[in-house]
Amino acid sequence: MTGIVTDVDEVKGFNAYGIITVRILKTNITEYDPRDTMEFYYCIIRDSIAEIYDHAFRNMIGDTINIDTKKELQSWGSIWNESNAGSIRINNNKSYYDYIRKNTRFKFFKRSV
Repeated sequence: MTGIVTDVDEVKGFNAYGIITVRILKTNITEYDPRDTMEFYYCIIRDSIAEIYDHAFRNMIGDTINIDTKKELQSWGSIWNESNAGSIRINNNKSYYDYIRKNTRFKFFKRSV
């Protein structure tokens, strides 16, 4: 996936993890919502928008972000640091996901029984 960071919610108290909103430019997946099958997840994709749950800094807004889930890598170009790269990591703090559920732009989803 390649996209432009449009918003960042820096969440206090979760080791710099937050919510990164991305306008998708290119992707091979048009919709992805693992909330009904996974307790902890990396992102949600819907309607050319992605929310990424990872380290998040306000300075990322306007950056281009590239994510390769098969290689578990991400990188982004930045006005505050020419480029950054790192592994995809999933935070397994339940309180962080409580925050995400309350603050996600994707409030409604089908939960399996």
